[in-house]
Amino acid sequence: MEYMNPQLRIKLNYFCCIFMYLIIILMRKRSILFVSLGLAFLIFGCQGPTEETVLAKTPPMGWNSFDSYGVYLHEEAAMENLEAFAEKLKPYGYEYFVIDAGWFGEFELRPGTMYPAEKHAKKMNFNEYGLLQPSITYFPNGLQPIIDRCHELGLKFGLHLMRGIPREVVRLNLPIKDSEYRYYQYMYMESSKLWCGYEQTWSPGFL
Repeated sequence: MEYMNPQLRIKLNYFCCIFMYLIIILMRKRSILFVSLGLAFLIFGCQGPTEETVLAKTPPMGWNSFDSYGVYLHEEAAMENLEAFAEKLKPYGYEYFVIDAGWFGEFELRPGTMYPAEKHAKKMNFNEYGLLQPSITYFPNGLQPIIDRCHELGLKFGLHLMRGIPREVVRLNLPIKDSEYRYYQYMYMESSKLWCGYEQTWSPGFL
């Protein structure tokens, strides 16, 4: 009954109580054992719903950059949305500020704008161990200022990360951090699957 509707569970428990009470009356002259069992069922069967059965009052409430910016959110827009989020949505219970995919992409931009000239970035920013880093193009100051401001406003910060390893990391055969191995030793390029159009990006197949 862990996922049963709490109201339905209460009604069933009441029915169980009445049923066991009738059994106790019928059996009280026949056996002390029946009476004991009846009392046990009466005590444990009439318990209300536990904390595990109580449903959340709301779903997780927050803002996700993909809904408005796709994979093209940049630093200035992120900060402006964060301030608006805190002012307009936080009072109503919204608490998660999430930057979705694209935060690591070094996009080619249309001249004089922050608009991308390509659908998906051909280049990504990653460190010497192949770990993704904030885009220099879109987040020149990194993500830490946004995270700090998020916490100052009493909000929680979230970051989207796709499964898999960038293909370019495997091609470069970079070292795996805190190990003696390199990516190419454990990746299976031919079996890798594409995701979201990143032709040169995701390689989740392990040997």
